Amino acid sequence: MIRKPTSSRGYIAIRPEDIVISREALSSSMRNSFRGNVTGIFDQGFYYEVHLRVGVVTFKSLITKRSLLELKLHEGAEVFLSFKASAVHSF
Repeated sequence: MIRKPTSSRGYIAIRPEDIVISREALSSSMRNSFRGNVTGIFDQGFYYEVHLRVGVVTFKSLITKRSLLELKLHEGAEVFLSFKASAVHSF
């Protein structure tokens, strides 16, 4: 379903848990995929908050410690971030 904005101003948001981090571009139903760099990793207890920079935009993702280790993430690492169109919320 395509939603049209109700005005020319507003905000968009993507929940951190809806952003998938990978080392290679994904070929899946996630049509929104961008190359970026890790700019910060923060321990949040059960999860890690990973900050990803794409151009001038910073995305925040939540991942498990296992994913952090498997992806070998560190500040400066080049990664891909992906999300489904349905994960984008406008208000």
